[in-house]
Amino acid sequence: MTSVKVTFQPEGTTTDARPGERLIDVASYAEIDINNLCGGQGVCGKCRVKLLGGRVRSSGRAIALLDKRELEQGYTLACQAELLAEDVIVWIPPESRKEGQQILVMDHVDEIVQYDEFPTPLEAGPDLPEIASLRPLSRKFHLQLPKPTLSDNLSDLDRISRELRRYFPHPPPQIHFACLQGLSRVVRQSNWEVTVTVHSSDQDCPQLRIVEQGDRSRFNYGVAVDVGTTTIVAQLINLCEGTVAGVEASHNRQARYGEDVVSRMIFACGHGGLIPLHDAVISTINSLVDELAEAAGISTEDITCYVAAGNTVMTHLLLNLEPCHIRVEPYIPAANRFPPIQTADIGLTGHPNALLHCIPCVSSYVGGDITAGVLACGMSESSQVSALIDVGTNGEIVIGNRDWLVCCSSSAGPAFEGGGIQCGMRAGAGAIEKVRIDGEEVFYETVLRKKPVGICGSGLIDTVAELFREHIIDQRGRFVRFSHPLVRITDDVPEFVLVHAKDTDTGSPVVITEDDIGNLMKSKGAVLAAVKVLLENMEMSFRDLDRIFVAGGFGAHLDIDRAVFIGLLPDIARERIHFVGNSSLAGARFATLSDVAFRKTREIAGRMTYLELSVHPDFMNEFVAALFLPHTQIELFPSVLNALK
Repeated sequence: MTSVKVTFQPEGTTTDARPGERLIDVASYAEIDINNLCGGQGVCGKCRVKLLGGRVRSSGRAIALLDKRELEQGYTLACQAELLAEDVIVWIPPESRKEGQQILVMDHVDEIVQYDEFPTPLEAGPDLPEIASLRPLSRKFHLQLPKPTLSDNLSDLDRISRELRRYFPHPPPQIHFACLQGLSRVVRQSNWEVTVTVHSSDQDCPQLRIVEQGDRSRFNYGVAVDVGTTTIVAQLINLCEGTVAGVEASHNRQARYGEDVVSRMIFACGHGGLIPLHDAVISTINSLVDELAEAAGISTEDITCYVAAGNTVMTHLLLNLEPCHIRVEPYIPAANRFPPIQTADIGLTGHPNALLHCIPCVSSYVGGDITAGVLACGMSESSQVSALIDVGTNGEIVIGNRDWLVCCSSSAGPAFEGGGIQCGMRAGAGAIEKVRIDGEEVFYETVLRKKPVGICGSGLIDTVAELFREHIIDQRGRFVRFSHPLVRITDDVPEFVLVHAKDTDTGSPVVITEDDIGNLMKSKGAVLAAVKVLLENMEMSFRDLDRIFVAGGFGAHLDIDRAVFIGLLPDIARERIHFVGNSSLAGARFATLSDVAFRKTREIAGRMTYLELSVHPDFMNEFVAALFLPHTQIELFPSVLNALK
């Protein structure tokens, strides 16, 4: 078949393609990331590109989503544009790009000092039990084996087992068959000096997995991975010292098949199949691990274990498991607990006999990332009542203490990540992330201090809070001060101009419309209603919360006062609200460094009672009540009431 050349600007990257291919697919082959919130269904309109040369065949969906001016200028949607038998030149505007997005790689839970100590939970108190003598999941032991004699004629393997009894008196480690292959040669070439690697994720049956020549006990590394839907973060951990040797982050390459878990499940269970999604996440992790190993000056074969924490869908895709029944009632995953798998079997970089351990999930929409977060925050060990809130397209919430844990998932929608917002975008370069309104002036900050391109979730929350505080909008999110010079009506929709066209990088103004405010109120209402339902299920209220932990990349950039002001977070004393950063990664790290901590994740997941909000009788009433600023019952937010007065 005749090939054509596609050139992407401003990169100047040219690649060969075939007539009939979509521009979005060609871009992914060329490793050029274009926003693709809907997974190529042609409904989000975020993959706008401009043709500088050549022609494509655009679908009716593209024509319907673009206005007359954009069509005249040569714009189309990359996911709805098929190549013809001619070369094309495509320009990708700033608002359609993913580069420069902020990726949260840090957490604010206390750092581990020594690998054999349980990680101290945030704000650990005297009521927390002291757990000591914990060990990493994978340990190396340097053994000097006695040479065999006629009177000491044990087999090579039994000689190793005898020496290991000093460390594992009962039960002795099981033997992975690969250790026998070449064993006689290894022990004799090394003059009976060997290093063995033992995995101990299960206290009842540690397993001997690797036998190496000489003393390699100082070269033992693990990798903790936060397998996020949008981004993936990996930490290289020195298992001998209990320290982090490096951290790297990247966009999840699965995004080319859809921005959210639903679109990826549709792809995996439809014509696309599971393999492309599995390969994409594996290649993303391998790239990060290769960078980490090179920076640390180690061989990737020194990596003897992985611990991954991700939501239920991401865990299934990582393990090459079908997620098809997660998205349809009654929402059943293939598994919530996963046996360890040899990394070589799924293509992960590391020693061929290394193991991947996945943090257990709770339900279809409360995954291992939340289990890891509960572990990292220490809430399952404390007598205090805590709430862990991880806000994204889905808001996952856990409330409880050492005696009980309840959890749920609330479909918050894409507003917090810029979806469904006219000028919305993720927190990439040029995204407005902080806003202050003072009279007729607007002050803002953008990601990487670039010229404004659009607005991300934290900027949207700031803007709505400021509009409400300045009485430009009312409790319903409707504009009431049309005399304000930055309020205008476009196509019968009221909007507020944050940045004029002349000051943006796109040549178009950044505005917040009344519809945008409504979408944000639905998102924040879903989260607050979920928290309220969980508490009332336990016959409690907001005032009974001793602590709130806000996790994830979105939470790291929130302004607490403004989040409370619009009714996203409960109105409790501000010192009780903590941003814990990437708690999923922190929990994975703790579990890598401690076999007891890893086993505790199983206990935590097993203890959590999951409430399905879609069938809960009180959720819809609470959701409707939360569709106001901050709430229909404004007395639940005394600080907001006082500020408005």
